[in-house]
Amino acid sequence: MKRIATLLTLVLATVLNAFGQDFNIRVVNEMRMPISYAIITIEGAPRAVTDIDGVVDIDFRRIRPEYKLAAHAIGYQTLEREVGNEAMQSGSIEYILKIDDKIIADTDVDRTSDQARAIFESAAGEYSAMDFNCTLASAFEFEYMRHKALGELTVENLVDSKELAYFREKGWCHLPVDIKMSEGSSQSVIHKLDESIHYALSELNFAIAAIGHNRHFYKYKPDYLFLGRSIDGTLEYYRISFPMLATKATQILATVNTELQQVTSIDVLISDRNASIVKRIRSDVKAVKPSKKSKITALCPTRLTYSYTTRYADLLLQLDSIVITPSEQKR
Repeated sequence: MKRIATLLTLVLATVLNAFGQDFNIRVVNEMRMPISYAIITIEGAPRAVTDIDGVVDIDFRRIRPEYKLAAHAIGYQTLEREVGNEAMQSGSIEYILKIDDKIIADTDVDRTSDQARAIFESAAGEYSAMDFNCTLASAFEFEYMRHKALGELTVENLVDSKELAYFREKGWCHLPVDIKMSEGSSQSVIHKLDESIHYALSELNFAIAAIGHNRHFYKYKPDYLFLGRSIDGTLEYYRISFPMLATKATQILATVNTELQQVTSIDVLISDRNASIVKRIRSDVKAVKPSKKSKITALCPTRLTYSYTTRYADLLLQLDSIVITPSEQKR
């Protein structure tokens, strides 16, 4: 009987494919409100991003009953499950995501994105990204495909360098990283390590620029959501998410300390369709004065974790005790 049901499911899917019908996915929270720009992965690889209404359609030819589909939304717990015959027959599936355990959910479901943004800007104060001349020094731990390395690194960020004109627009245009590995580290991962440092710092700075003082860093308007507060009420959590631009979609969770009126940590979740991976960056941040004349402080990392997992490889980069030293040097 089970074989017959499976056969009928496959026949139905074949018929739907023939008529070009799509498989519908809807992602909502526990209050049944849509979660915009959530990342949908199939067998671990990013395949789609929901729209502002929390909905996305995927070509039926990409779906099989035994495939595992997952919905990822920053600030919420990831939910993964097999498609199953029932969903194949209905042509749709719904994910109800629970909010992170550390967050007491905001129950004002009628608050608009613009209202949430106004609350965020009032609570977080004014700041800019790390787009000033400086030197970053840090201890690091790195692991890629079971190869490990640890040591120290230093790197210069020169926003006015003529050598780096193209990267100046990106906000983090550093020179080559000076890496000193400790004894026993795997030298074979040095190129992957250098690449990971670049991506981690660039993507973090990109996120800060997008939600900070330079709010027009992204071409498209983000969706703001006030997720809720910590148990003691001293922290507020805001989800800022962007649609799929080219091959990449970005979600940001900004944690605001209401007593300090400052963003104290940033989590970034990135769907990279080109590389077929979902990246995660977590960073504690603090305000740094770029110069004595600066009117706006910059948010800079003090600790950072960059990670991803694919079918073939795991990667983990940790930067600890990061020190940012502003510089007046010009090139």
